[in-house]
Amino acid sequence: MLSSLKIKNYALLKDVEIEFGPGLNILTGETGAGKSIILGAMNTIIGERGWIENIRTGEEKAVVEAVFDIAAGSSLRFSVDALLEEAGIEHADDRLVIRREIARTSKGRININNSNASLAFLEKLGTMLVDMHGQHEHQSLLKNEVHINLLDSYALCMDLREEAARSYAQVSSIDAQLQKMKSLETEKSERLEMVDFRLDELEALSPGADTELEDLNRERDMMVHTETIKESANRIVVLLQPGSIDQEGEGAIDQLSKARAEMELISKFDTKTKSELGPSLDEAIM
Repeated sequence: MLSSLKIKNYALLKDVEIEFGPGLNILTGETGAGKSIILGAMNTIIGERGWIENIRTGEEKAVVEAVFDIAAGSSLRFSVDALLEEAGIEHADDRLVIRREIARTSKGRININNSNASLAFLEKLGTMLVDMHGQHEHQSLLKNEVHINLLDSYALCMDLREEAARSYAQVSSIDAQLQKMKSLETEKSERLEMVDFRLDELEALSPGADTELEDLNRERDMMVHTETIKESANRIVVLLQPGSIDQEGEGAIDQLSKARAEMELISKFDTKTKSELGPSLDEAIM
């Protein structure tokens, strides 16, 4: 049941609050008294589009707030609770508060029990709460999604429906877990296949000599430190040039000693170069 309606800065209404009681409530008034404006504000609460033109002249936003009392155990309460739970909106007591803001310069806001909601969701909820009857107005009896609720309520099987919904949720949860386990099993099989493939590649290499692995590691180190080897080799070339003695102001022995130090650095990654060229440097120094 709609228990109260607050309207602020909507059309000609500046600040109006209407309290509704149990049973039939009638709004009367002469033409132009504002009955249609109240109905228009009510329409925004149940999901119709909010127009900027409906904001009161001189104001920046219009606010409409409705409070519904929904009795526990009723078919309506069951449907509303299910819809709110699906959207992650809390509904702890019998009160349902819907607040709608229409702004001139920013996007409007919809709050249901202090939680943000979309216009599509509000429209879906509104069809459960309010049925507008009038010329060219929609009626809930013409909506297919309402028929199942009417049928279940008439058959007095809402409790059975709720139990079936819980059972379905449990089955869905178990099925989701099963699908996750199957996915993990598939991933595990794919990883095992990749490991087997790499093992087959390693076995296909069939290292011949015991030192082949060491040779491969040595070659890898040399490739990783190619830039360092290149820089040291270039410095050795410069140091062994005749003109470098005059430029550096040092003697030939000093230049050869520096070249030998660069050769030691290269030998960390390329022992073959040292074995081929190292003796020549040593003889020159001696």
